[in-house]
Amino acid sequence: MRAIWRGLAGLVLLLCGMTLAYAAPVIEARLDADRVTVGSTLRMVVSVKDPKGNVADPEFTLPGGLELLGSARSQQFSFVNGRATSEVQFQYSIGAVRTGTYTVGPVRVTVGGQTYRSSEQSLAVVDALSQAPGGATGASGATRERGRATRVASLLLTLEPAQPVVGQLCRLRAQLVQRVPMSEESQYDAPITPGFWSETWGDVSRYEAREGRQPVVVIESSVRLYPLAAGVAHIGAARAVVAPAGNGMLDPFTGLDTGRLEIFSDSLRINVRPLPDGAPAGFDGGVGRFRVTWSADRSHTAQDQAVTVRLAVRGVGNLPLLRTPSFTVPDFEVFAATVDDSLPRSGQIGEGRRTFVWTLLPRRSGALRIPPPTFAWYDAEAGRYVSASPSPLALQVLAAAAGADDEVGAMPVALRRLPAAPGGRAAWPLLALLGGALVALAWSVWRRSNAVDSATAERARQREWLRAVGLA
Repeated sequence: MRAIWRGLAGLVLLLCGMTLAYAAPVIEARLDADRVTVGSTLRMVVSVKDPKGNVADPEFTLPGGLELLGSARSQQFSFVNGRATSEVQFQYSIGAVRTGTYTVGPVRVTVGGQTYRSSEQSLAVVDALSQAPGGATGASGATRERGRATRVASLLLTLEPAQPVVGQLCRLRAQLVQRVPMSEESQYDAPITPGFWSETWGDVSRYEAREGRQPVVVIESSVRLYPLAAGVAHIGAARAVVAPAGNGMLDPFTGLDTGRLEIFSDSLRINVRPLPDGAPAGFDGGVGRFRVTWSADRSHTAQDQAVTVRLAVRGVGNLPLLRTPSFTVPDFEVFAATVDDSLPRSGQIGEGRRTFVWTLLPRRSGALRIPPPTFAWYDAEAGRYVSASPSPLALQVLAAAAGADDEVGAMPVALRRLPAAPGGRAAWPLLALLGGALVALAWSVWRRSNAVDSATAERARQREWLRAVGLA
């Protein structure tokens, strides 16, 4: 018997442990590179999957050779196979200041009052000269011959726009122009982009073009960049290792063999312009062309029911760098805001959306107004600052319960005009008894009038006999 009880207890503990393990959120911190050069910028992403409670800002310290340049927070919701999941992401831009090998982390995140930590990550910061192309042979064994390689293929870098302002959305394009047939073993290393906030590279596209009269094949990829500071910024050289397809004969471009060739692009020197003076209230670094809408999920609510309001920013610009605007309303209690993003595909320039969501709880009843938070941005194409001015939201708030007479909306108008008066007139039991007796009498009479008379047949026979004898 004891063995059975012990087995049941073990099973209960196992199920409880499985439930707790399943309910625990998943904390992950990752760097987008493990080796960078001095002066470059990398990104660290801290993600919290399926949080059970409020998520506080992560806590971590950076070594002396690294510095924190900026941060952003976003939240995403998804519904897959009948199960709703959520993920909160924190993105940090980190600048490499001095050479060395550093340990980043651990990152600590408090979720619902419980603190979790991620694993540590190693980062090597090296001198930019050690990454510059040089020598006859690279580490991969590919031959570095710029003169002959450019007759086979070229690697081009272009930034649009060429002279951005701080925070402006830019697109960096890398194009590998192939002038001879290539094998599928080509390699590509993206350039370093110090001084820019970068997103992930987009999908590689391949298309045919013409260079003069010569047909060429172009392999292109792109990434969205955002300059972080005014001044001169450098984008490093991109690198590609290509393998011309050989046919067993003497190749006039690559010699007697068809070995791999290492090709480098030119680096770019970018003049980042500062933002002009005279920024209005509510400006916090937004650059682009935006439209702002201010909405609520309802126009009527009760004092004990929360309402959700949204400030949606749509357009083309540095949406990932937009911070949550400051928002306070005297007649409402404002809870922590969340962010919902809908951005174009990686590497593409197009219209996106960033929505800031607040939950408000009314502090009083009545006809209230919810003014929008102050929000402004810089339109680089027009060369001017723009302030958003959506109309305040009208909200009718009913009292949580029927209370004082001065609370408008506590009770429907008809009931307020004809109020009930409990105890105003006492009930009369005798009148109720008399009414019940009359109803019972009427019911009895109705039943008797509809009852079948048992003597009907006998009387009919008597009437027939009287008619037969002539008496009727």
